[in-house]
Amino acid sequence: MRIVFRPLDWAACSVIVGLSLTPANPARAQATGAIDSTSTLTGVYTQEQAKRGKEVYLNLCKSCHLPSTGDSFAGRWGGKTLLDLFNYIYEAMPDNNPRSLDETSEADVIAYLMQATGMPVGNREIPIAADSLKAIRIDVKKQGSSPEHSTAEARRSHADPVAPRRRSN
Repeated sequence: MRIVFRPLDWAACSVIVGLSLTPANPARAQATGAIDSTSTLTGVYTQEQAKRGKEVYLNLCKSCHLPSTGDSFAGRWGGKTLLDLFNYIYEAMPDNNPRSLDETSEADVIAYLMQATGMPVGNREIPIAADSLKAIRIDVKKQGSSPEHSTAEARRSHADPVAPRRRSN
């Protein structure tokens, strides 16, 4: 007996074959290990990374300004992504030599800022891949408030972003 396929049957077969060849877990488009969208309130840095970041801060940043933390940090960065903060530091810091900090040190400094702002410690380091940094939203929890409302409250109370305080020489 010979099977004769009509045009509709070919279409159905191609769909079935196509589905059977599709991997159950398709690969991500980015080869950089992108992470799903998350919040800084979930612990996006390690204790060791923050320790390294503090050393970089003490050596390169402290002579010009105090770290932006607390309400000033929440007002300026709340609701933005770690990529926004990463790019800002890259473009503007250190003040006397912008774009001189390597990516790993920059991620370490951000970890220190997260720690100084009271963000929880996690078990993964802040990545340096742009797509991963873009997926991490900066949320700041104010004492006595829930994470969902903290960023909005910070924006209402600090509509004007506060730049890092600079010491005069």
